[in-house]
Amino acid sequence: MKKTKLAVLFAALVSVLGFTSCLDSEGTSNYPQFQAAVTITGDALTGYTFLCDAGENIKLRPTTASASQLKLDGVKRAVMAFDLTEEQANVTQLQPNTTYTIVVNAAYSYGIPTYTMAVDTLSSQYQSAGNDSIAVKGKQIASADANSFYVKNGYMTFYPRFNYGTSPLYFGLYYDGEKDVDAAKGSLNMNLYFNNSVDGSYAMSSAASVISMKMPVELYSKFMQSGKDSIDVTLNLNASTNQSPLKCRMAVSDFMTPMAY
Repeated sequence: MKKTKLAVLFAALVSVLGFTSCLDSEGTSNYPQFQAAVTITGDALTGYTFLCDAGENIKLRPTTASASQLKLDGVKRAVMAFDLTEEQANVTQLQPNTTYTIVVNAAYSYGIPTYTMAVDTLSSQYQSAGNDSIAVKGKQIASADANSFYVKNGYMTFYPRFNYGTSPLYFGLYYDGEKDVDAAKGSLNMNLYFNNSVDGSYAMSSAASVISMKMPVELYSKFMQSGKDSIDVTLNLNASTNQSPLKCRMAVSDFMTPMAY
């Protein structure tokens, strides 16, 4: 199978949730008021906007000084720890459809490993490559947290437990465009692909970490045309524990990453 080159090496698997931060480790020791998973848009030149997963249309814009502590090149998703500026000191809960100026605390922030492989097994590109055994090529994870599975701001996010070694690992999604996509009923069935590139000669350790995977944007128009505002998503796992599939409801708009402005 043609894999997206988003490898995560063993050396990176050292942070609290199993992965090293893609962010600078410098920061204050005071624990911040807020922490949330975000999709990162913008850049250092034009300014960053973080699209917050913890509510509808919540945008976070870091101060220039706090953003300068972060190493965000190539980072698409992260858990950001932050405080609001003094002008918003009375805010205790983030409200939907609101933009906040934030002071990021880099010491408690970390990058989320993000993968972009989503394969329609009926696609001509897939068939021409002769990749008719993607399910066989995938390896087992141990388990996944059923209560922390969701789709937001263009990404599917969940917490798997899996083995890893010194070789690269990959996560991805695959689905049958004919059987797994039912726009009329508002349902989408997807399968998890995992490859830890580890054979029996390597020592393996188990880690649990937050993982994000890019949703297949090619399905957006199909569900939009159905008139559905939300759909039911099922993620089938190849898990050694015979775990039941993960399920959640997502907004159709969350196939796409929203515009920051």
